[in-house]
Amino acid sequence: MTFLESFLSALSFFFLCVVVALAPWLFGAWEMCWFWPFAVALFFATLLFALRLCVCRAQLPQGNSGRNRLLAWTALSCLPFLAYAFVRALQADVYMDAERGFLLVFMPVLVAFQVLLGCGKRQLRFLSFLIIVDLYALGLYGILNHVFFKSAWVMWKQGYAQYLIENRATGSYFCPDHFAGIMEIAFCLALGILMTRGTGLRRKIAVLPLAAIGVVGVVLSKSRGGGLTLLVVMVAAMIWGLAQWRPAVRWRLRGGMMLLLLAAILVLWSSNSSYSMRFRSYFIKDNIDGRSSREIVDDVAAHVEKTTRYQMVSGALRAWKMSPWFGIGPGMHKHLWFFFAASEDGDRESGKWPTHVNRHFHSYVVHSDWVQLLEEYGVVGFFLFMLPTTLVLMTMLRGIRDESRICKAAGWQALGMTDRDYSILVGIIFTAVALAFHSLGDFNLRMPATGWLMGALVGIGISISIRKAICVEIEKGED
Repeated sequence: MTFLESFLSALSFFFLCVVVALAPWLFGAWEMCWFWPFAVALFFATLLFALRLCVCRAQLPQGNSGRNRLLAWTALSCLPFLAYAFVRALQADVYMDAERGFLLVFMPVLVAFQVLLGCGKRQLRFLSFLIIVDLYALGLYGILNHVFFKSAWVMWKQGYAQYLIENRATGSYFCPDHFAGIMEIAFCLALGILMTRGTGLRRKIAVLPLAAIGVVGVVLSKSRGGGLTLLVVMVAAMIWGLAQWRPAVRWRLRGGMMLLLLAAILVLWSSNSSYSMRFRSYFIKDNIDGRSSREIVDDVAAHVEKTTRYQMVSGALRAWKMSPWFGIGPGMHKHLWFFFAASEDGDRESGKWPTHVNRHFHSYVVHSDWVQLLEEYGVVGFFLFMLPTTLVLMTMLRGIRDESRICKAAGWQALGMTDRDYSILVGIIFTAVALAFHSLGDFNLRMPATGWLMGALVGIGISISIRKAICVEIEKGED
């Protein structure tokens, strides 16, 4: 590698690491004053990467032709959606919000491509290590900040009053649900390492606290979506996380995990904690008699949140009906939602008010990434987005399937990938499942920092699945 190539690679990688690791600390880069500095840093990293492509070479995959074709199709499948999103952004009535809406989907793709094509094996492993250490720090900060200060402060700014009243941990994010989202990633990556057969005992002991931090962070946030997501991740772990183990052991481990999962659900449901009350408020009406004021406040807050979330999603679906095929345009939800917020059961002539009226709040985002994608980009955009998403997941799952075949061919006595690469790949698959599920009822992926982090993880995951130099060396036996 020439000096120029080394310099461009190191500088580009530095700015990439700054964006991925630092953005979650600055309120998820949600506020415009933080979003744009990170956007500029990422574009500068992209410029350096492009210069490197022009004068040097990229770290192109070295796998077999089948894997390279899959990589090519996965990469090319992103282009139709990005082109469509760009055109729809140009057509939107409010350009500034349309620009931000487009960048929220474009920038994670930039991160993924730079990680995939611009990072060598050492850089990928350093980035993986950096992300895990960063998640450790984010989780510890969120837990300690809540234990000692009740999350009254988010970094150096005051937190929102409603979350302080509800006693919910927020970490470095203003919203506890988004803190739960970042803790889900911590839990998923830790679980991938813990479930990998070849991982040494020291490494498992080192990462075990991260799994605990992820669970505690979700519980302290009192995010129902986060709690349900942890359950879904455990189901995904039973399906894909045991591919290295022989079938007999695999089914015993699945049985043990299922019993553990059922025990955790039973303990949560039978407890009188405010977190349990938030779940039960969806299904049963608890008697107010004999309950503390704190429990009553938590129950009322849960009921209000449930109602407003339904109102936001249903209003977004009514807005989508304006233009079902092409959507209302990126970034336009916040400008059109108040026209559709009230439910349709009102009658002006008879003087009947709608069941849900638009009086108390304004919805800047739909509390569902998938619904907002459909609302703003329509059926066409939704399909174009699902195409690369499906191919990315298939590419990473192919790595799991190949690993299982290698282990089976070796009589379950040898492994395919190195433990570091395989454990990260499994954790990234769990993370994709977690964020896809949680996004049904929240907007974690519209938080810029979470999206950039997910882009980096996807790039690492595809690299591990595709590159022969990073995956197991079946023929050469090199690491």
